Amino acid sequence: RSILPAGGEDPGIGLVVVSLGPGSWTGIRTGISFGAGLAAGWGAEIAGVHLPESVFLGLEHVSRPVCCVANAFRGKVYCSFRRKRPRAAPAIETKDPRELVRSLEEPTIFAGPALDELDPPLLAGRRVRAAAPWFRYP
Repeated sequence: RSILPAGGEDPGIGLVVVSLGPGSWTGIRTGISFGAGLAAGWGAEIAGVHLPESVFLGLEHVSRPVCCVANAFRGKVYCSFRRKRPRAAPAIETKDPRELVRSLEEPTIFAGPALDELDPPLLAGRRVRAAAPWFRYP
């Protein structure tokens, strides 16, 4: 399936949004380059957003703290918390998943692409919930 209308017509897209990470260096660079190419070809604006910001945007209605997790590899995850509506980009830390879960002081909702990195037995009894599946890859 093509992302362009038949006949090479203007698709009418005014903004291309790309991920600024966290993620693999090569993947981030490739995504930004691809997005820049689309934006240039379409005469569109380009904007970057960090993964936690995109996850938190979809969960604005949730009053509980939300933790976005992404795979940092080597047994670690990138994590970022939204406890209140942030005014700036959220801080991103790298932690061992077990350390992250043990550090929780209040009921928390987890979202993001590394939900599978969090061991279910570790989460049991910690008042932790996983967000709906569509919040794994916003």
